[in-house]
Amino acid sequence: MKNFNRDYGKIGENGKIEFAPVPLVIGGENFWTNIPEKYLEQGYLPVVKTEKPEKEGFYYTEFFEKENEKIFARWEEHELSPEEEVVTKEQISEAIAKGVNGID
Repeated sequence: MKNFNRDYGKIGENGKIEFAPVPLVIGGENFWTNIPEKYLEQGYLPVVKTEKPEKEGFYYTEFFEKENEKIFARWEEHELSPEEEVVTKEQISEAIAKGVNGID
């Protein structure tokens, strides 16, 4: 399983974020580091995380934008359609408590 440092990333050609690998590979060598300059030299920018909004009747998907030599997490708002059922944390907990045998 590949590990990533989610504090640094770059926006790929597909518009999605590519987080920095751990270890960071420079010139064929592995570097286990948190030194910002090493990431910047390899084109990885600091990632600024933002809090996911919460609003009844809406859900949010995360996307990333480069701004001022940083990458910011942003949130796109989507309205739930009336047909979409919203499951609460309590309903999930209740379903887990019933266990697999409770499923028909």
